[in-house]
Amino acid sequence: MPRIKGRRLCPHCSLLHPLITCPDFKIQNVKRRKEIIFKLNRCPACFGSHPFSVCRSKKTCFVCNDGSHNTLLHEDNLRTSSSLELSSSVSPAPKLLLKMSPPENSDVPLTTPAASLFSPEDQPRELQDSPF
Repeated sequence: MPRIKGRRLCPHCSLLHPLITCPDFKIQNVKRRKEIIFKLNRCPACFGSHPFSVCRSKKTCFVCNDGSHNTLLHEDNLRTSSSLELSSSVSPAPKLLLKMSPPENSDVPLTTPAASLFSPEDQPRELQDSPF
């Protein structure tokens, strides 16, 4: 992997950051991320340039605590019967999307966070910050 002043270039987009923080990689869906990792011959646990069989990382997926994949590669398999039995009484967690944008009609150059909360059915709900 090419280096610039001791730092490695991202194997996915060739910019100066690790793959795990690559914005283009992170916006992909899980299936596409897995394809990228496979194509780049990367370890699914730590994204290192070695096979999983020799990975020394002790980190685990934050969702399922499995050490065989990184959290960015975690896939919910809700279609399996055992998962359906366990999740039948628990609703899926909503997704939160944050977007920074400049305020409208303002001379103050501050960004304002805009948040959208998506229900499990992917219906967006806008959130607004209130001073009260």
